[in-house]
Amino acid sequence: MDKKISVKVCLGTTCFVMGSANLQELIEMVPKKYGEKVDVSGVPCLGLCSIDWEFSKAP
Repeated sequence: MDKKISVKVCLGTTCFVMGSANLQELIEMVPKKYGEKVDVSGVPCLGLCSIDWEFSKAP
């Protein structure tokens, strides 16, 4: 496993209120041998919770 795995966590308002900030703690759950190969970071709204401006629950 040479490639670094990138996990993007949406921190848009809807997702943040639904608890997405807690997902940033995932890096603490990654086994140490993989820790250098996994990057967990927060990003602005990804738009995954809306379709045609109808909002639902966060993904």
